[in-house]
Amino acid sequence: MLLATLFVASFNAGIARGHEASPLRRIGTVTLLSGPSPCEGEDCYFLDVVCPEVDESIQVTVKVAEPLSSPVRGTTVFMTGWIGNYWWDESGMYAAGVLDDLVDAGYRTVQIRWENNWFRAPPGENDEGLGELACRPATVLLWIYDTIHAAQVDLPFCGTGHSNGAAQLAYAMTQYGLGDLFSAALFESGPNWFRLDHACLHDDPSMSPLFFPATERQIADWAFGFNGSGGPCDRQDSAFRELFRNASIGWGDWQYVFEHTMLGFQFGEFDTGTTARHGEFFRDWLISAGTPLIRSKVIPGAGHFTVNTAEGGDAVREFFITGCHLRTCPEGGMCGDPVDAGRATQSITASDALFVLRAAVGLVPCDLCICDVDESGAVAATDALELLRVSVGLGPTPHCKACLGW
Repeated sequence: MLLATLFVASFNAGIARGHEASPLRRIGTVTLLSGPSPCEGEDCYFLDVVCPEVDESIQVTVKVAEPLSSPVRGTTVFMTGWIGNYWWDESGMYAAGVLDDLVDAGYRTVQIRWENNWFRAPPGENDEGLGELACRPATVLLWIYDTIHAAQVDLPFCGTGHSNGAAQLAYAMTQYGLGDLFSAALFESGPNWFRLDHACLHDDPSMSPLFFPATERQIADWAFGFNGSGGPCDRQDSAFRELFRNASIGWGDWQYVFEHTMLGFQFGEFDTGTTARHGEFFRDWLISAGTPLIRSKVIPGAGHFTVNTAEGGDAVREFFITGCHLRTCPEGGMCGDPVDAGRATQSITASDALFVLRAAVGLVPCDLCICDVDESGAVAATDALELLRVSVGLGPTPHCKACLGW
């Protein structure tokens, strides 16, 4: 954690200086090949995805489960690790139960399964890399938002990815402009490829938690058109440093501040792999950049697949039940000021106290970062009373806890 904190602090200077954001990478196009068709009791859509910077198209299946209750509370999207060619409900002993519970709670669930490896470039296409290949999941996520979610701005759109699936989500949010579509995003055991230059080159000892062993360097080379040994990451070729950097999640002036998205990070206690370490560095990078709503949790007894434990499954379920809702304070989430959030400065009134009282009795959602003004760990009537005192000048300015832990 200390190395990651020092790293993000040293590189955050570029963001703080107010550099212009990097131009967004280009989204591709989707062709519906078939569907919706019944599959495993749900509806499946078979899609063909074409990206402007990638020579080959790729096919993907999207599986949708609609809640029986009405109205729908929102849409939750699930992406898997490795090459993404299996369903999320196959990713752990408790995964299917999590999806069933979310559907029962009123959430639409959407799973993504790639027919082939989404991060493999055609042979010889050395300049594509992970950033450009991530156009594929970004394009599918936007299609899901527009088509399945029907671009409903009054309902939350949320997502999670496991391991390399977390990387699909991270690239889409940071480099393809989709971040603000998400009300909540959970990164489980990842994302991988936060800094590919350090992972491949091993030339900065302070970044050793990110160093890939030989097998993982060869896997990274798939994105540069190599299969097996001899690629630039495998041979640790420093001439490719800029290409590695540009293919990384955490390099450049992409979007790293998400003011009205709850971000969660979930790791297994016994997950010693580099993918989890890249995920921890990404989490600390976002905190350093100023993202206000971040939760982080370590699952006791879990390895890389945290939903192989009951507590890991419960944590994913709880994250979406408590976090997948429209943010009540969309312009920065000021503590104690959930109403009229468009103001540039904090201004606490009786209306804020009334809102918090309604949140305390379950009538409206509100994050602890905004409504738990007495730092008790819950939104209660005492928080509303404290804000009422502040609104008439009888109390000090409230200070909510940061959203770390849930």
